[in-house]
Amino acid sequence: MEQRKKNLDEELREYIQKVNHICDLGGFVSYEDKIIDPSNSISDELKREYEYLFSQIHKHVRFQTRWIDEINQAYKEAQDEILDCVQQKTQSKDVANHIQ
Repeated sequence: MEQRKKNLDEELREYIQKVNHICDLGGFVSYEDKIIDPSNSISDELKREYEYLFSQIHKHVRFQTRWIDEINQAYKEAQDEILDCVQQKTQSKDVANHIQ
């Protein structure tokens, strides 16, 4: 899980680098990861390359986020099962002690 987090951090760093590069060229990136170039200073090829890269990073981040959520949910369910088991064992001992 730690390695996945490191990979996500690296992808986000790359994303930020590319966005900063677009800003340096006079453009900006919209919420939908589309490059806005008011001065037409960015080549169409670079726009396509970066927009594709941005979409791939977003897909990967969403996938990894879902995976992390699923792992966290599995941990929670396992903890709940352990807690239930402990409570049942504790209650069984309490009942046995009460009967004696």
